[in-house]
Formats: sequence, structure tokens, C-alpha cells
Amino acid sequence: MSEYEEQRAKETCKKYGIAMKVGEPVYDYPVWDEEYPHYIFPVTLRKGGKSMRIHFGQSRAEGDKAPTEYDILTCITKDDPGSFENFCSDFGYDTDSRSAEKTYKAVKAEWKKVLRVFGEGECLDDLREIF
Repeated sequence: MSEYEEQRAKETCKKYGIAMKVGEPVYDYPVWDEEYPHYIFPVTLRKGGKSMRIHFGQSRAEGDKAPTEYDILTCITKDDPGSFENFCSDFGYDTDSRSAEKTYKAVKAEWKKVLRVFGEGECLDDLREIF
């Protein structure tokens, strides 16, 4: 991430009135890495009276450093994952995998939260441009 990208994320938050609150982390095993524990932060995003909560697993290199707006906005789901079959095809999962199904359901649930808070339109389009 560059300073430009970090600044762009902050400006997007300001433009759309997006507030981010990062809670105290726990040191635990995230779903996506059962071999190594990570610091997992509860994060709440608010916009226009609506909010969504996610759990952000920080990289091992960053340790207990709180995530930034850029970290969060680049990681949230910003597109409809579609059907389970399409999701598996797009991301290389086996359609006969319970783990893949669990991941799909989590991504689908997050997508619904993102739509509820940010809606379709200019805000979501701008969020998609942060990467």
C-alpha cells in the first residue's frame, strides 16, 4: 500500500460519511489460517445510520497493529459472489467441498451487509476503486 492509496481510502470515507471503529483484538486462529494464530480485530463500519461489523485478521507481519481504512475497504466484499457454482469456478474451489460452501455462505452474508450499508451506486463504485 502506498501513501496515495491510504489517502484515497480516507478521502472516500470522508466523502461518503463512512466511520470506522476498530475494537481490541484477540489473539486466535482465524478460519482462513488454522496453523498460526493472528490478531483478530472487531471492526464496525457506519454510514448514514446503518452499520456492519466484521472481524479482520491482521497479517502475522503486522502483528497487533490496528487495521487502517485502506486495509478494511480493500478486504470487504464489493461484488455479488453469485451462485455457489460460479463462486467455486471463479475462485478455484471444489463444488463438493463443505469448506468451500462455508466460505461461500460467509462471503454471501458479508455481501448482503455491504449492500445494506453502502447500497448500489456511486459509493460502492468508489469503494471498488480502492485496491
